Amino acid sequence: MPNAKDKETHLSYGWVKLKKGKMSSRLGNVILGEWLLDEIKKEIFKLVKENKNIKNKEETAKRISLAAVKYSILKCGLKNEIVFDIKESINLSGNSGPYLLYTRARINSIIRKSKVIKSVKSKVDLKNLIEGQEQSLIMKLAKYPETVKKAGENYDPSELAKYLFELAQEFNNYYHSVPILKTEEKTMAARLVLISSISQVIKNGLGLLGIETVEEM
Repeated sequence: MPNAKDKETHLSYGWVKLKKGKMSSRLGNVILGEWLLDEIKKEIFKLVKENKNIKNKEETAKRISLAAVKYSILKCGLKNEIVFDIKESINLSGNSGPYLLYTRARINSIIRKSKVIKSVKSKVDLKNLIEGQEQSLIMKLAKYPETVKKAGENYDPSELAKYLFELAQEFNNYYHSVPILKTEEKTMAARLVLISSISQVIKNGLGLLGIETVEEM
């Protein structure tokens, strides 16, 4: 990073534990980062290759794999020991990097299907968001700057990771209980802007954690 001298801080984490125990050079069971990424990528590629909508499967699998490893570590508090579970790290319905990527890809898919987001943004009245879950999501989005500030002040990425997971959970609960596209136009427009904001916050937050997003999963 250019001009980063005296601006970077090293964050210390505890030992990484696997299911078979702690990694140790003395015991000869040290797991290399390259091996771990390769193993996760193999699992991810099994899922990616079945999706016909994904054009660049190799690049997508790489990004999802990196998200799985980075998020699994960063969601842990500083100086805590990390129990790394490959299956958990790629779980699309659990507290994982791929889950966050999948949530954003789902939002983007909804927006693409609507084909109206660009034309309605300037005409949206957020007063049409009257559902309790919508109000909760708006309040959650409003906490993003505060969360970033707190994570930065405490040098603790896990605070941001926790926020993003909670936001994704709230969106998915909303998605399963409130129709977004099958409603009258004014309400749909407001809901599209709401979920578009959620997509942007997830992308921005993951970016701060050094995780690149994908458009389709």
